[in-house]
Amino acid sequence: MTNSNYLKQIAYTMLLREGIRYLPLNPVSLVRRKTYRLKSYHRIAPPNESPEVIVEKYGNAFVAPSEDSKHDAPYILGVNTSCSKLEREWALLHELAHIELGHVIDIMSYSGYDEAKNAMENEARALVFFMACPDVILEHLNVMTANEISIICNIPYKEALKKAQYFKSVGYRLNSLKPESPLEKRLVYMFRDYIENYHSKKHMQWEISTELCF
Repeated sequence: MTNSNYLKQIAYTMLLREGIRYLPLNPVSLVRRKTYRLKSYHRIAPPNESPEVIVEKYGNAFVAPSEDSKHDAPYILGVNTSCSKLEREWALLHELAHIELGHVIDIMSYSGYDEAKNAMENEARALVFFMACPDVILEHLNVMTANEISIICNIPYKEALKKAQYFKSVGYRLNSLKPESPLEKRLVYMFRDYIENYHSKKHMQWEISTELCF
């Protein structure tokens, strides 16, 4: 997770711009809101060929500039609908990260198949963690374990584990004590109802579990 401050700024600005007020982030909703075109690999695969051909080349998703003059959509996103919902949505978030970073002048894919695009792939992989799992919101929720992150952010456990390891590497507890930037404060304000409701539910669950112990 390199250039974290730069990538956080991009991610948090995107969340504010789109009016995101709760987790998990819904990539399909974002795609539709932005009027991007979304197609399953089954609809893209050439006649008499399996969508697995596309999966082998591009992974579970790709994004490319749209060349369809009939639709006012700057990008087309292809997605493998045969994989799990979690993997599919994580791959779509990765492609949305490419768009936010201004990478999409050619076809980009979750697989990182082209070695010449490795730097952009790594940047998108890092950005998607700040989009889907914003540090400052997870800090306010007091969420830090891979299991908690996976559930709250609705992402694959293997990706949540990377986020938990990142928190550990930057000193999660100490980092949470640092003053928040104006951008972070704006994001927390946007999520204020979600954060309050989350803690209310946690407190209620604690009270119920306490009562059951007696």
